[in-house]
Amino acid sequence: MDTEMWSLLRVGDGGQDLVLTVDFGGARPEAGFVDLAARLPSGCTVLATRPPDRLIDDPVDAVRQVDAWRDAVLATGARISAVIGYCSGATVATRLAHDFTAHGHPVSLVLVDPAVATHELLLEAYHSSIESLVAVLDQPPASGDEVSGPVPGGAALVGLARRLGDSYVRTAGQVGRELDLDDDLVDDLAVRFQRYLSYLVVAALAELPTPVTALRLPVLTVVSATHPEDAFPAVGDRRVRFDVPRADLLADARAGRLLAEFITGRSATPAPVPGR
Repeated sequence: MDTEMWSLLRVGDGGQDLVLTVDFGGARPEAGFVDLAARLPSGCTVLATRPPDRLIDDPVDAVRQVDAWRDAVLATGARISAVIGYCSGATVATRLAHDFTAHGHPVSLVLVDPAVATHELLLEAYHSSIESLVAVLDQPPASGDEVSGPVPGGAALVGLARRLGDSYVRTAGQVGRELDLDDDLVDDLAVRFQRYLSYLVVAALAELPTPVTALRLPVLTVVSATHPEDAFPAVGDRRVRFDVPRADLLADARAGRLLAEFITGRSATPAPVPGR
């Protein structure tokens, strides 16, 4: 497996089947696929996408990134059981599942709290990251950066990501100097945020199959207690809502059991949650 494209979450116990997960991952308060992996079918090796290691230069790069994730898996010759997308990774997961099916791999698709990545999401990620960055200071630095969003579009989205990344780098440098932080730590923070921006750009520019309702594969959508119904186009006809917070969904035992049963073909449905 190309370790520049995919990282290993868990090795299957004897089987060669793959379960592919699409998410940015890493340090965050929400549960991630590393929490879910142990609950998935034991014979499956679980892999996670690695985000681009640099800012996306143009919309074509975003499309090539999805193709690179796909081709790295196809090159292994392994059987692909399922693709699971979390949040903005849902678009990429749907695209990958469609492509794998077209290449003769009849996969299942699971969408967890699916959402469409937009330029508003990039701005939200930027502002929340800046707030976290300067929260440790008594007096936040005056960066002078007023970053706003352009009209949505491929080139505009790439340009916005670059401006957001540059602004974050400048603010991180100011915070680092104020706190006398090691330069390597500051650089790590900047690189991680730039990789996150690139991941969101790829997710935003990945094209869903048209029409998405014509996908010829099993689809399960799993959502947390307050996830909005209209956050992502309706894919498939099976949607299960769990009365748990978004932050806990991928670590929830019931959700994990449902996903495992769906992937192995046992479509056991949990008892309905009252009021849902």
